[in-house]
Amino acid sequence: MPPGWHPGFGDAGGHPRWPFVPGLDGPAPACPDAIVTVAEPRSRPRDSVAGWGTLSGSAVEDLAPRISILLPYGDGSARLAITLEALLSQRETDWEALLIDTGTRDDSAQVAAQYAALDHRFRLLRGARCGDGGAPFACARNIGLAKARGEIMTFCEPGALWMPDKLDRITAAFTDVTLDACYAPGGEVEAGDTPAPQPSGDLTVARLMADNPVQRLSNLALRSELVNAVGTFDTRLPHGDDLEWLVRLVGEGYRLAPLDRQLVLSPQGCAAP
Repeated sequence: MPPGWHPGFGDAGGHPRWPFVPGLDGPAPACPDAIVTVAEPRSRPRDSVAGWGTLSGSAVEDLAPRISILLPYGDGSARLAITLEALLSQRETDWEALLIDTGTRDDSAQVAAQYAALDHRFRLLRGARCGDGGAPFACARNIGLAKARGEIMTFCEPGALWMPDKLDRITAAFTDVTLDACYAPGGEVEAGDTPAPQPSGDLTVARLMADNPVQRLSNLALRSELVNAVGTFDTRLPHGDDLEWLVRLVGEGYRLAPLDRQLVLSPQGCAAP
């Protein structure tokens, strides 16, 4: 447990919360489609050569993908389109992307709808309306957690450029049965920049509180069943709900380890929600 915490710092579900954020004595605001448990993914038969067996069309669409990508978005259709193009470039094709509208006022929702019309792997959801603080994005992520069907859960954000082998490397990492979650650390960079040195060793609460090498949720992936144990993002926090959730994950004793290189480019000036 992080320094300064004690068993009294918890919500109604027993999850720890920041002791230094005032005004969090009441219950967290309810999100639509609040998560209770994550449903077990429906498995589908593999074909050793072609991938999925003889299933096609709507039969394939009804079955659970290997990976779920949670992508809440606000205003900024150009950033969103760039990110969706990067997802379409992934070598691993067995994924779904949940595009969660937080109440956009520009044409971002239309851009999301266009991609969903072109590729059934994009699923459209609506979250809380954007406002001050981070609560709308925390709520949107919680909606995504409730709706996601994949065995592996990942997060994304508008403006993030995923390398084409990101999902390949994630699925390869989870062949290690001792691994609960993984991250490919990296900060704000421009194309052509030299990647920063990568950390090694399993992540600890102390390291998270010191400098948080995960930096953005777009760098994170975890086994979906962990969500039932770790819980949802705290929508009461004005900011830092992602770090609080990571601290909870590691504090529960789950193993979070780095991958061997940066797999996400986050352009300078593109702030994480």
